[in-house]
Amino acid sequence: NLPDLSFTQPLHVVAPISYSANLVRGEIFPSRLSSVALHAAAILARDLSFSDVTPKIVTATEQSWSQHPVTTGEALRQHPVADEIDDYFTVLRNDRNRLIHTQLQTDALADLMGRIAFETDLDGMTVTCFNFHRPRVREALDRSGLDQAEVITVDSVINREHEEDPDFADHFKAMHDLSVDWEIVK
Repeated sequence: NLPDLSFTQPLHVVAPISYSANLVRGEIFPSRLSSVALHAAAILARDLSFSDVTPKIVTATEQSWSQHPVTTGEALRQHPVADEIDDYFTVLRNDRNRLIHTQLQTDALADLMGRIAFETDLDGMTVTCFNFHRPRVREALDRSGLDQAEVITVDSVINREHEEDPDFADHFKAMHDLSVDWEIVK
């Protein structure tokens, strides 16, 4: 699952950490935590697109339901947030261990980053996760050899968008089918 590497600028990987999926009447839907994490990654990728790098969103998402083959990442491809991502969106999966642990997810990202580094000019990696999960994600990244990866919390990205764009609140609620404001979601 290597992203398309045919570009002239250095590559910057933005990797949202996912937070499981729901099984409803035989169909998989990403949790709101997962869709909001992807939304934050899409915002960061948009911001990076104004610099001298090419952002690519890559997520190593778990297969939450062993009896159902769809991963959270594959379900996220169907979410409205994915429609807003202009850049390539890669979903990593591992049928052997189903990536059902943060460490397995960061190991999969480290493997991909190692392969990409041989093929392209790599600018770096930014990982998005919720603030409550940040210490665990940082520890897992370090153990995976991704100690240079920057961790930016979903909370800080979404807070910033709410502060800077007066129309963002309504867009955010509609995008994630929410009836409450971000302050309550947080």
